[in-house]
Amino acid sequence: MLDLNKIKIEDLSSTLHHINDDTIRNIKKEWFKTNLKERTRVNTLIEDLSTYLLSSNLNSVVGIDKFVCKDFTYGCTDFIDTFLQKNKDYQIIEREYSYYSLLGKKNTDISDLKENIPVIVSLPNYYYGNHRPDWADFLDICEKRNIDVHIDGAWLTCAKNCDLDLTHPSIKSFAMSITKLGFEWNKAGIRWSRQKSIDSITIRNHHSTWINQNILDCTNFIINNHNIDHSWNTHETNYSKICDILGVERTDFIHVVKQNNKNLGISKLLDQMTISTSLA
Repeated sequence: MLDLNKIKIEDLSSTLHHINDDTIRNIKKEWFKTNLKERTRVNTLIEDLSTYLLSSNLNSVVGIDKFVCKDFTYGCTDFIDTFLQKNKDYQIIEREYSYYSLLGKKNTDISDLKENIPVIVSLPNYYYGNHRPDWADFLDICEKRNIDVHIDGAWLTCAKNCDLDLTHPSIKSFAMSITKLGFEWNKAGIRWSRQKSIDSITIRNHHSTWINQNILDCTNFIINNHNIDHSWNTHETNYSKICDILGVERTDFIHVVKQNNKNLGISKLLDQMTISTSLA
């Protein structure tokens, strides 16, 4: 058990890590010992995983019922890669996930967004710690300039106090995954879309045998043995104690604190304070 009297600011990490506590480790351990009696069907998992990802009592997603097309993805990275491949011309705004710019695309101020060119954004946003302060203005500009918005919701599973409203007509797709819950070793997620499109994700979902069966089975095991709010429910008290002792700023992400406006990782300290638990 971690001695809080001995922690120091250097114990925080400059690299952000997911929670990897006893519960997460036990799920992984039990999965590798499991003998499956039946395999997981893609269509069944899509519905069950969608329900699981939207089951948080700490956050909410409004308007998802308008996104009638649901596809299984290999995490949000799959969602991003498919967007980048499909849209040879796209836009990124400032303070965004650096992965979006790997193909050389530069950030654009929202006032300079071009008409008819789609944009990908992360919400909640890693830098701001929740919503973007310019979100309302951004959506207004996108509507006036006929810009389609695609939302990477990867950080929502490690957040609290985040209420996403997807009812704005410019928002065309939204994705979430289990990665930031601590399950980056089994990439799995859902993409919700207003309208069906033809791309690598929809083709793979149509030919369901192309989806890795082990990933489907493992995802089904995870969501049946894990509460999506586990990280905050388990670690919030210790998170607050560490912030008070070290004098760092809280965020709405369980594995992130801020010092001098810089994100720092707290998860390794939280993992050391976890009391051993078994699967429910």
